[in-house]
Amino acid sequence: PVLASADVVVAGGGMGGYPAAIAAARTGAKTVLLERYGFLGGMLTACLAGRFCWENDENGRQIIAGIWEETKQRLVALNACPGTLRFDGPMYGPHITIPPSATNTPFDPEMLAYVAMGMAQEAGVNILLHATVVGVVKDGARVRGVIIESKSGRAAVMGKVVVDATGDADVCHAAGVPIQKGRESDGRMMGLSLHMHAVGVQPGPLWAYVQTHPDDVPRWARLVPVGGGQIPAHLDMMRFACHGFQASMQAAKPRGELYFTSGERGIWPAMGAGEVELNVTRVEADGTEIAGLTRAQLECRKQAVSIMGFLRRNIPGFQNAYISKTAPEVQRRDTRRIVADYVMSARDILAATEFPDAVAKGSYPIEVHNPETGQREWQIPRRSYQIPYRIFHPKGVENLIVGTGRSLSASHEALGALRVNPIPMAVGQAAGVAAGLAARQGVTPAKLDTSDIREALRRQDVVLD
Repeated sequence: PVLASADVVVAGGGMGGYPAAIAAARTGAKTVLLERYGFLGGMLTACLAGRFCWENDENGRQIIAGIWEETKQRLVALNACPGTLRFDGPMYGPHITIPPSATNTPFDPEMLAYVAMGMAQEAGVNILLHATVVGVVKDGARVRGVIIESKSGRAAVMGKVVVDATGDADVCHAAGVPIQKGRESDGRMMGLSLHMHAVGVQPGPLWAYVQTHPDDVPRWARLVPVGGGQIPAHLDMMRFACHGFQASMQAAKPRGELYFTSGERGIWPAMGAGEVELNVTRVEADGTEIAGLTRAQLECRKQAVSIMGFLRRNIPGFQNAYISKTAPEVQRRDTRRIVADYVMSARDILAATEFPDAVAKGSYPIEVHNPETGQREWQIPRRSYQIPYRIFHPKGVENLIVGTGRSLSASHEALGALRVNPIPMAVGQAAGVAAGLAARQGVTPAKLDTSDIREALRRQDVVLD
């Protein structure tokens, strides 16, 4: 049975999907948004990845705006975000000069779920939650809709254009288009992680430890507002972030105090007093297979408990801390990505290649998590870069477009930049505008005049120039 029909069907309500649906609806297209959870936000809510990174360019000018800026302002008004902050310290390594593009905007994931839902409803989006996309409806090469499973059973949702914002290119995969996974050399993918929040942390003793143990914590930074001044006093959040702790973890392992070590530990401020976000768990697994996802979920939870015990015993400020919540979803950095007529490369990012069909911009560096070691490998571009429309279109099908960063046609290296928020939000907004215009004009997304897309994006306050 056909459950719903629309001009635009957006599969996935994550950080690419909810902007795509809002953007499509704002072009005047009738839009339906499908999401398998009971809330929107994806990696930002289901994975507790509560911060946006690098939204400015090399001159300190905001380049990722549009729906993200609207989201941010609503979060600030709810006291769920301090606004955009900059790093004051060697956050990316003692020998790396941090450019003005390096910003960080913490937020409360619970409030983001509320804000995203409200924005989509206000735009007139038909939201269907608890709907898992399991297949595609095709007529030859033309995609006409998707198949979902829900408590109501199996059903079809039909549309003139489908946006694949699942994050794992699930619709593209079901449609049989060419797909890549992992490194070009061996297919190995960046590790999966389970984010968690801890409460009861004392920032003072932790800060003192960070400042007096540079061999253990080489990466740290105070977080200060980009426009000067102080973080509002009523936001009782930790005022710094830090990465490292590898030496102390390695020392704890032979003592039986930590059974796992891979990469470095990240401690970031959350929005509550004495609350932090911890990002350290790591499993190499295929995030598109049930066995891999299950193993990652089980192993990461075991790692999380071990890590919390290590922190209580070894790191000042954590003596009375405990895990308040773990994400319901493991973070997948690297799964399926489409193959289009053009594959964006690391060189395009580092050399800031100019594309006449650019529909989004970014400045986040190439950050690849080495599958062998878990270490982050950085390449920091000197300038912001453009993301071309030509990498949104999977080969061999019509009326299907990608709507999130990590599914774009890109090399594994380039994926290290395009996967990280808020770039997927900019990609989602661009895909949504394109889908809405294509549906209303009666053409396939690939046949659109990109100057029309760019003009419509500017009307939605997207920065392209």
